[in-house]
Amino acid sequence: MIPLSFLHRLAVLLPLLGISLFVTHATAELLERFDEGKVNRSFYTPENEWKKFNSGDQMQPSQNRATTRLEADKHYLSLLAYSHPTANARVYRNVDLPVSGSSNRQIAIELRPVSPQTDGAHFRGVSLGLAASRNGERDPDGPFSMGFTLERGEWVAFFVAGRSQNSRVSSKAGNLSINPDEWHRFEADLNPDTGRVMVTVYELKEGEKKQIWQATNEGCPPWSAERFSQINLVVIRPGTGGEHSHSADFANLSITP
Repeated sequence: MIPLSFLHRLAVLLPLLGISLFVTHATAELLERFDEGKVNRSFYTPENEWKKFNSGDQMQPSQNRATTRLEADKHYLSLLAYSHPTANARVYRNVDLPVSGSSNRQIAIELRPVSPQTDGAHFRGVSLGLAASRNGERDPDGPFSMGFTLERGEWVAFFVAGRSQNSRVSSKAGNLSINPDEWHRFEADLNPDTGRVMVTVYELKEGEKKQIWQATNEGCPPWSAERFSQINLVVIRPGTGGEHSHSADFANLSITP
């Protein structure tokens, strides 16, 4: 077997000689800045790996849109949801990311629950969700999601590690004070080797990073996944009828060792 360090030296040397070398790592990672394409244009383009989810009862109304935007130096995605009997606003991307105690266990995303162009009156929830697979099949025990929602009219941060009814962890309704117009960063540390999950939420304001919530899945079933197979960005529909709408924002998604 050729040492990896030797391959790295070749990767530096061979381009100087006009020769290309591609080294594939088993621990592929994902960094998404939402900076491809033109600003203030639809995120849905033929060449984009991200797609509008439209299947079965999740067939979205045509008004649901995903738009790339730029604010100061931050590129981000605005996802707009309209009222619908069953479908949320949802954009997805298929991936193949192996998960272990040393690969793709660090998940981070920045969420702004209320976009500048909306008033937040019809907010229901915003989240990042990861589907999992095992041995080439869907893994019902491996999904992971995190985000904000409302419970009894109060803001709640949450995560779900697995499909069991006991896999959901959330802040207590009324105990979390947030400004929904500000960016918030969710950071998750997942370890399928031990089953432990820890999520930390920060408020990002004026260059400062302030922790507002942290929790683990202690007391819940241990979490385990072999691979992440799909990424979903979701804004919950603002009701089942009428013409209500809500927009939330996503930025700086990463899945890394």
